[in-house]
Amino acid sequence: MTPSQYVYLYHNLFVADRLMDLFHMANIWMYVSGGNSVTSGESYKLLEAIGKMVKSKGMPPDIFYIKDNPKADPDEPFYKASIKRAYAGRGSPEDMRDTLRLAWLVKNCNGMSPAKYAEGWFGQDCNAFVGNYLGISPNHPIRAYANGQSEFSTESERVTASLLPLPLMERIDQIQTGTVIITYEDGGARPFRHIALVESFSKTGPEKAMIGITEWGEPSKSLSGHAKPPQEVKLKEGLQCKGLLSWKKKNVIGWHEKSGKHLRFFLDSSPLASLKPRGWHVGNREGV
Repeated sequence: MTPSQYVYLYHNLFVADRLMDLFHMANIWMYVSGGNSVTSGESYKLLEAIGKMVKSKGMPPDIFYIKDNPKADPDEPFYKASIKRAYAGRGSPEDMRDTLRLAWLVKNCNGMSPAKYAEGWFGQDCNAFVGNYLGISPNHPIRAYANGQSEFSTESERVTASLLPLPLMERIDQIQTGTVIITYEDGGARPFRHIALVESFSKTGPEKAMIGITEWGEPSKSLSGHAKPPQEVKLKEGLQCKGLLSWKKKNVIGWHEKSGKHLRFFLDSSPLASLKPRGWHVGNREGV
């Protein structure tokens, strides 16, 4: 699956559940970075209502089943972490589908249509999208990809922390679909500014290449706002990135944006090739 095919699943989030009589298509488009008190409050309300439904004391357990409701399959597992991620701008398409189904089952989506509810509550940001596509935690901050500096604020980060940082790209001919692109601002208050994925790559001449980029750096109701058309860039080898603390050599392959302020460089995601884009799993585990 390419990055643009994965981002398509968000913009065309089809939810079908015969038992719940739920058949809706939603367009997930918002830029949501880590959630806030409002989204956390909505997540808490849903989890609290689910806890009552499954007869749990307080919140439901990490993995739970809905046994006594004819509108739910009693053998289907649900994950508390999926619900938290969906509201915090960290959800995979499967996380969001399950959360929407539960919001419909338990609280009728607050009286909204399921599609409108999903489009009003769910979204993600750049590092969440990249983490979800690569099959690791969507909570890892951008700097973790380059330096291995994660915050370990969630179990999903702890499970996949050993997979980062990613190696620097050593040769231009290694750049391929799924290669990671980091945007770096030397001296900036937040130097690791943005993270994205290569969709397509082809050299067009000495130090020139056409690069298609898939990223979630802004809200966009259009698929083309997140899966960008190819652009020509002037690539260079041996560019300096002072913020690479984990590497003796700080030379990278990349290009400077027109303003000259931001450097975009490549990291090799091939060590993660055995992982699939996230469904319910993080790394090789589910329910974290």
